[in-house]
Amino acid sequence: MGYWGTGLYQNDVSDDVRETYLRALKDGNRNQEATDLVMEQCKDYLEDEDDCICFWIALADVQWEIGRLLPEVKKHALRCLERCSNDAKKTFPISRRSLTRLKEKLMRPQPPEKHIPKEHRYICPWKIGDVFAFQVGTVAFQEHPLYHHWIVIQKVRAIPWYPHHIIPVITIRYTPDENSPLLKDVSAYPFIPIAKRYEKEDEYGRPIGDFRWDYELGLTMTSKRNMPDTFFHLGELPAQMPENAYPQGRCPESGYFYANWRDIEELLLRKYDKFIC
Repeated sequence: MGYWGTGLYQNDVSDDVRETYLRALKDGNRNQEATDLVMEQCKDYLEDEDDCICFWIALADVQWEIGRLLPEVKKHALRCLERCSNDAKKTFPISRRSLTRLKEKLMRPQPPEKHIPKEHRYICPWKIGDVFAFQVGTVAFQEHPLYHHWIVIQKVRAIPWYPHHIIPVITIRYTPDENSPLLKDVSAYPFIPIAKRYEKEDEYGRPIGDFRWDYELGLTMTSKRNMPDTFFHLGELPAQMPENAYPQGRCPESGYFYANWRDIEELLLRKYDKFIC
């Protein structure tokens, strides 16, 4: 358990339990369902002596605050608080003052149940390997070499996006001519790189040395309405990546580059001009 103070939620277990429980309510679960969900997702905490105490007192506190304290949660929490008060020698990350105040609170009637509004959460339904295409047709780009060519995108993985959405990560290809793309030909279409990933930096933070191409782009879609009508589904293929590609899936700490639908056409044409022309 990590902690940064002696308050009730100044440790990672209590904080995680509270956030998981509230997230379950905001996802539309009823109180018992949310409680069962947090017990399942945080079950590892229940197997540790100290973590178990933080789990039950945090869950009891947050439920009391919103008027949803369940009898069994209260019973577990009071039992944990009693254990802490009886063991004077026990070192515990939460101060005795905070524990005493919580015990006094739990013995009082809880406030009326508070309404927790359901939050919109979008999980992109695309499968890994789904392939889509759209034609470059914006008049502003009619002088561009790819005007009336087709951009072909493929989902290669999914990642979280603030606050609780799940968005696709895609790779991008382009057709060599204006003919409509065919699924059987997609593997032969050239990729458009998104960025260079350098292996080293100098003392000023400037990239130096060898680099590898990053072909992955996070597509920030938070609603099915974000997808323009000009896109169509070609089918599904095994997710593919060039041999020299930066291993983004194995290096998540490096972060992704992102774009939304509104800017994707302009962005990809700029990347084509920068890295291919």
